[in-house]
Amino acid sequence: MDIVIYSREENEFELIKEVADYCKVPQKNCSFFNEYHRISNYIDCFSNEQNIYFLSIEMTEHSGFDVAKKIRCKDRSALIVFIADTMHYVMKVFEFVTFDYLVRPLDKESMKRLFLRMNEYIISRKQYFTFFSERIHHSVHLSEIIYFEKSGRSAYIHTEKESYRFNKTMHEILRQLSKEFVHIHCSYIVNLSYVKEIKQNEVIVKSKSTGDNSIEQKLPIGRSFKSNIKKFA
Repeated sequence: MDIVIYSREENEFELIKEVADYCKVPQKNCSFFNEYHRISNYIDCFSNEQNIYFLSIEMTEHSGFDVAKKIRCKDRSALIVFIADTMHYVMKVFEFVTFDYLVRPLDKESMKRLFLRMNEYIISRKQYFTFFSERIHHSVHLSEIIYFEKSGRSAYIHTEKESYRFNKTMHEILRQLSKEFVHIHCSYIVNLSYVKEIKQNEVIVKSKSTGDNSIEQKLPIGRSFKSNIKKFA
């Protein structure tokens, strides 16, 4: 996860970076952009990293809203914070699923409170798998998920109560998961909490419950994935 700042004020970059380090935000890099084409290129390359974006609304060529629109086309889980000179744009930010709206001048104490809230949100988000299905945002607690299935461009979440269809790659799915989930096949990721038996070439999971009985599901183990699951046998 990176912190990305799009602003005309380089001192804002310095302040945000300083406070993020102080609050121990789990970042890999902190990047500053003051030109649209540069941040646009960045989004094209790194938009699937669930980054934190600070976007200045009042820019010379392309506003922070232009950047936010491009981000949301690529990544619906990124955290977006808008920065503005006044409260004039506050109603418009809701179009982009915004984490916060800051009015200049930025100060260190307000930024500390913001990053502490971000840390709490990031920790809580790790307990849920979030996705869009039929243009509706869903959050499913990881403990409810039995397994993930990939078929073509579509992915499926299977729980005891229902299944959901959405679009994500296996890599994108794995990034949201805890250690209880194991990649056993190019098309399957299982929750170890639901595994009843591990055989030579398949895993048996508890799939659904009907009264006092449970229905079992057999999932194949891919040859190149056997080392992932065998250590739990």
